[in-house]
Amino acid sequence: MNPFWSDLLQEISSDTLNISGDEIREARANTWGISLPGDFDTSSADVFEFLEAVRDCKRRDDSPLLFYAWFDELAGQLRLSWSSKTDIMSLSFRCPIDTSVTLSEIAQTFVENRRGRIELSELEEFTAGEDIKTTDSRAPLRVYVERV
Repeated sequence: MNPFWSDLLQEISSDTLNISGDEIREARANTWGISLPGDFDTSSADVFEFLEAVRDCKRRDDSPLLFYAWFDELAGQLRLSWSSKTDIMSLSFRCPIDTSVTLSEIAQTFVENRRGRIELSELEEFTAGEDIKTTDSRAPLRVYVERV
């Protein structure tokens, strides 16, 4: 594993989870956001290997958890978290979610879209009164979820 990813794995592994049963407190305490510098060279295979190891580092036999990971497009971050609630619908997202995505797809989406900013050259001029091109805000957030 790349040293960056193994160091981050070690840090996350040593972090104590908040297993209070309060979904908001757990989400705040157990969520990690990972950003990378634009010139950092990594592959979706590296990120996938890291995500598998992170998922497994908190695996518990005595009390199952939900591990979930997603790409936060607006922040350009890979996000991951754990919850003591094992009902997927109890996750604290305030939008529709699509849980059919694989961990590999999350890794690939992160690597391909991690900039988290719009380059000036990508902006288009807008004239008042013109129709604005928008994306469908009803599109669900793609979230990988697994009981661990």
